[in-house]
Amino acid sequence: MRTIIPTLLVILLPLAGCGRGPTAAPADVARESASADVEASLGAGGVTLVNHTDHGIAYAVWNPHFLGLMGVCQDPGPDCVRLAAGASVVVPESEFHGWSPAPGTEPQPGAQALEVRWWHVLPDDGGAYRATEVRVIPLVL
Repeated sequence: MRTIIPTLLVILLPLAGCGRGPTAAPADVARESASADVEASLGAGGVTLVNHTDHGIAYAVWNPHFLGLMGVCQDPGPDCVRLAAGASVVVPESEFHGWSPAPGTEPQPGAQALEVRWWHVLPDDGGAYRATEVRVIPLVL
């Protein structure tokens, strides 16, 4: 009996992964599709966003190493959905979340990346609104 269990493990464990192809993690899929719909680039004035979708988007420019929580707004008004379809905007450094410890101070030491997080706000069946999946576009400084 002592040799049967190890023998079965040696035979069955390699078979456990058969039939599965490589799959992308959900975050990787969201990143790949995000860059096709919304374009983001870093420039001297801040982060330029271009909305190539058919709907307005809500967005946030975020330090990916910032430990704060991000609340996703679900209001279709201009305080949440700030970039119309086909439009562009430059998001200044002062609006980067988790970038500076206090207004007017320097960015966090060693900060080397930013993320643009964006989503749509769409009506649901009950007359309320819901946020779609948050998409992420990584930016390297």
